[in-house]
Amino acid sequence: MSISDDLKTLDKLLEDRNLQLGGSVKYKNKSYSLAELAAVRNKVFIQVRQQQTNAPSDFRVQEGASEFAQTLTSGVAKAQKDVDDAQDKLDSAINQNTGVAEAQRVLGAALRKLQAVNPNDKRLEGINVPSISRAGEEREGSTLPGVSPSTADAAERAAIEAERKRLAEDKSLVVEGTPTEVVKNGVTYIRTVYTNGTVTDVAKVVSGGNDITPKVAATPEQVARKTFVDAELITRKLEDTPANRAMLRKEYNAKPAAVSGDWEADLRTYMPSKAWMLELDRTKYTQLFDLLQRASDQNYYATPEGQKRFLGELDGTDFFKEIATSKQLGEIKKLVGDVGFDSVDFSKFVSDSINFGWTGETLKSKTYEEVFRKNTDGSYSNPTAVKRATQSNDYLNMQLIAKNYFNEAPQSTIENILTGGITVADFQRQQRTMAKQRYGHLSELIDQGVTLEDLAANYKASAAKLLEMDPNQIDMSQGDYEVALSYGEEGKKRAMTTGEWEKLLRTDQRYGWEKTNNAKTEARSLASNIAQAFGRII
Repeated sequence: MSISDDLKTLDKLLEDRNLQLGGSVKYKNKSYSLAELAAVRNKVFIQVRQQQTNAPSDFRVQEGASEFAQTLTSGVAKAQKDVDDAQDKLDSAINQNTGVAEAQRVLGAALRKLQAVNPNDKRLEGINVPSISRAGEEREGSTLPGVSPSTADAAERAAIEAERKRLAEDKSLVVEGTPTEVVKNGVTYIRTVYTNGTVTDVAKVVSGGNDITPKVAATPEQVARKTFVDAELITRKLEDTPANRAMLRKEYNAKPAAVSGDWEADLRTYMPSKAWMLELDRTKYTQLFDLLQRASDQNYYATPEGQKRFLGELDGTDFFKEIATSKQLGEIKKLVGDVGFDSVDFSKFVSDSINFGWTGETLKSKTYEEVFRKNTDGSYSNPTAVKRATQSNDYLNMQLIAKNYFNEAPQSTIENILTGGITVADFQRQQRTMAKQRYGHLSELIDQGVTLEDLAANYKASAAKLLEMDPNQIDMSQGDYEVALSYGEEGKKRAMTTGEWEKLLRTDQRYGWEKTNNAKTEARSLASNIAQAFGRII
């Protein structure tokens, strides 16, 4: 077996779950802990590298070094990705206050694997990843990032109990002998030996005690990233949701010192939402492109404060001044306000509207298309803009048209109108047709352009006066009031006369006329008239 094959075997063994949990594995007839196996692997790795450097030109063919190099590169890349993914999951678990223990365990395992395959990786900077040979060993002083000590205690205990239960229920593992207690660094562990050679030490948890006190603290990188995310949520007026936090975490890079020197590449890497500006006219917008290059040269991306400075200076460039004074911006803000959109760069949308020459109804429909755009799961991509749009005059006018014909328009229909799917005239025609189906005896008037609200206006005024009500509280399309326009037997429907309507309001107790001041005044007047009449007779 070649040295490169040995390295592959060691990398595979490092993936062993029992080893990650503090157990041991056998390699060349000898048992190794995680730390011991990682040390062996690193020695073999150095030997392979030396062999590559010193071997003759045909070494790559003879020893398969090319295949090894490819495997090594992919292994390091996978370990790096596993750490990044685990960190994102831990951040999300902390924000949602659920699954913290499991996410922390996964991150710890990923960090240890990364340390084994690439000890100098920058992801390990500022983090003490203990080389533990048994579960819990060298916990004192470890600083896995993510949660506070109090949270870590509870999370660690939950993880220990879960693992103890798993081992107890795992029928594939046969315990050899009786579990015994061992003391290491002042902490008591339950040692279990299995017939397959695996040894696990699980910290003993004493009820009410504090056997394990891992010092888990947020790293400076995490603090800076959280500060950036919190600030961007406020600046962009975004909801504080896991999805928005995940999006902002991807934008943030806490190690910008490794800039490429290529300012265009840096903009795409550190401010991807602004990369579209690279397509603008560089001869026309010199201030803008000077800033984009200066942001890279002066390392604006290094801190959240620097990124805020960059965004602030953008507003003062020639390009953004042009946008701020454009007619398009004013028209768009009438529809969606200053909040813009949640899912796209508002400035880019305004810039596109200028470049494409959108004006009038075209600009309005294009804006509403973006407002009501949906994700693949059916949710709105721009929920803040949707909320604003449903309060706009355009939206309310469509609701009013339907109301004039005693109908209600669903939001999907109004969206279709505002985005240009159907015209307002088509919508009005639909409402008239539905009104005629319900009030066939009024079809001729409806065809002449009279709405049901128009026809009901006099009835509403009479009811408001007699019943001493605010006219806005009376809905002539509903309940007891609808009879004014639809009186009589089915097939013989007609509108009531004014006299019939007022008599109904006075005599039908459903309307409560007898409780009004009008009724009391009429009653007193009637009584007085009757008394006077009897007086004259006597």
